[in-house]
Amino acid sequence: MTDALNAPDEPQKPRKAALSSHDADALASAIRHGSLGDFTAQSGFAACLMALLDARGWRGTQRELSEALPHFASDLSLASLRNVLATLGFRTVERPVKSGESLDPRVMPCLFIDGAGNPCVLTRDDEGRVNSFSGDEKAWRTHSGILEDGLAILIVEFDEDADPSRPDIKWTRSILRRLRPRIWRLLGMTFLLNLLALVGPLFIMAVYDQVIASGSSRILLPLGIGLILAALIDLGTRALRGKAIAYIAGRLEFLISRSVFRQILSLPITRTESAPLSGQISRIREFDNMREMFVGTLVSVLLELPFIVLFMLVIGMLAGWVVLIPLIMLALFAVLGIFILPDLKRSIAKSSALRSKQYRFLVEFVTNLRTIREAGAAEKWVERYREMSAANSLAQFRNGQISFLLQTLAQTIMVMAGGATIIAGVLRVLDGTMTAGGLIAVMALVWRVLSPIQNLFLTITRAEQIKMSVAHLDQLMKMKGEQTRKHSGGILRQWSGAIDFTRVSFRYQANTDPVLLGVNFQIQPGEMIAIMGPNGSGKSSILRLIAGLYDSQAGQVSIDGLDVRQIDPQELRQQIAYVPQQCHIFHGTVAQNLRFSNPVASDADLEEACRKAGLWDDILRMPDGLETRFGDQTVWQLNAGFRQRLSLARGYLRDASIVLLDEPAQALDTAGDIA
Repeated sequence: MTDALNAPDEPQKPRKAALSSHDADALASAIRHGSLGDFTAQSGFAACLMALLDARGWRGTQRELSEALPHFASDLSLASLRNVLATLGFRTVERPVKSGESLDPRVMPCLFIDGAGNPCVLTRDDEGRVNSFSGDEKAWRTHSGILEDGLAILIVEFDEDADPSRPDIKWTRSILRRLRPRIWRLLGMTFLLNLLALVGPLFIMAVYDQVIASGSSRILLPLGIGLILAALIDLGTRALRGKAIAYIAGRLEFLISRSVFRQILSLPITRTESAPLSGQISRIREFDNMREMFVGTLVSVLLELPFIVLFMLVIGMLAGWVVLIPLIMLALFAVLGIFILPDLKRSIAKSSALRSKQYRFLVEFVTNLRTIREAGAAEKWVERYREMSAANSLAQFRNGQISFLLQTLAQTIMVMAGGATIIAGVLRVLDGTMTAGGLIAVMALVWRVLSPIQNLFLTITRAEQIKMSVAHLDQLMKMKGEQTRKHSGGILRQWSGAIDFTRVSFRYQANTDPVLLGVNFQIQPGEMIAIMGPNGSGKSSILRLIAGLYDSQAGQVSIDGLDVRQIDPQELRQQIAYVPQQCHIFHGTVAQNLRFSNPVASDADLEEACRKAGLWDDILRMPDGLETRFGDQTVWQLNAGFRQRLSLARGYLRDASIVLLDEPAQALDTAGDIA
């Protein structure tokens, strides 16, 4: 944090995304007036976002800014604002501010939130005056530069070396590295708790050896006060550690879910289309297990394990060679793991595969429930589910057997350790080399040594499942996605729309016949070309090759003389109006579904596009017009003609030099054809 406040000689600036000339004025106006498409700066943080971007001199595109905003963007919170800034290429750092303090001018502009939660943007002009933009009042005013108690959000450069996408770093390891400071604090608190855990056994030893042996209670009071203080410190530390663990678990869940979602979206479409929907959902659900790395017994066990050495040293100091007993028991635990864990791993892998298969079956069943009922095949599906459920239950039973065996053997080792420690300790007490109080203390410490190992065996099944999830997650994040720029790096091209296919061949899979073989044709700017042929002849594949959704195995697809494989996929698709065969409607309003094609479109743009598609009259008949909301059930109640006209309206909304229409007249009546 100190590095962020004591700025270097040159002020730090974020990467600036270059802006296309035709978009610059529109974006500047949007930032200046605090509105963009359906986004209006209603909350204080939303207003500060626009002011902060203006103060930082950010120059991106309207679409880039719009896509960085959350679904309900007008009422931004602080967390949402920081996520938007991160998406746009800015990293933010928190810095508490005390009353009467001032900030280094080189860290401005920055965001400041006072004690009442009111945000403002602080900037410094060329004359050295500090100006403040109030998010609540949405107005600029001169500021003294002296701050009250609050929180400053500073903007610093991204650390390229910490990029999780680097191929030389395992993804989960890089994410844990981002949480490393908090993990170190967790270990520090755990170390303190283990030191406090020594107080109880040492208190018992002191009572037996000093108080009872001397017959005097004079030192009992200070010993009791010390024990109470230790217990209170232990309670407070455990509460703080619990909060820290909960934060890390929540943060880990957020980072994993967001990154998995983004990675799946970035994969080539051929990868996702080849995998069944149910399998993809099952794998995403599997990654939810990662949160349990920092929830429950497992995290406590992992935090306690390194400090076993501390208790072993204390046992050695109090009981000498008796320390060999817990060491031998630890060796027995290790041997037990070597012999049983391989079988447990195989059982867990089989159980996981069967559970995933059963889940895929259930997703398929729910998706095709109507078809199953119409075909009268319900009994057949019940029989299939019974067989899968039986196999899964048997695998779970096998897992339970192995887990129970591990727990039983671990408990047996604990009992053996206790008995051996008592026998050895009694011998030491009888020969006068150890006191009775020392024996009781050593017994308590032996349990502290072996308890984490026993708990590890109790949670070994869950630990193995998490380990498998980590391996699958690293494998997914290692897959090569489409090469897209995180932020605009140059002026966006203005395409004329010349398309050239040169000996293009394409097949969906290596073991299938080519859909296209040696295709050659040219389309000049302004031309309208119709591709005709029977179903399965490759008409849709040609459109998807032009849009960069597929890569040809041979030949070249060029737009304006440039191979589409050399064009940023996001830039290419944003410059093409593509109307697919099937219109997919998302949960949200009509306006939000239309702006799926052009997020910065105004209401007037929506009306014009809907009129062109013959959709406007249908929208006017809806209860709330453009603000009518589609839910999971209402989507299926929409007729095919409405869905197709909405798809056409999306295409009209995008002012593109290339328009791809895949069977645009299907499901349209005569009026729709004319439109």
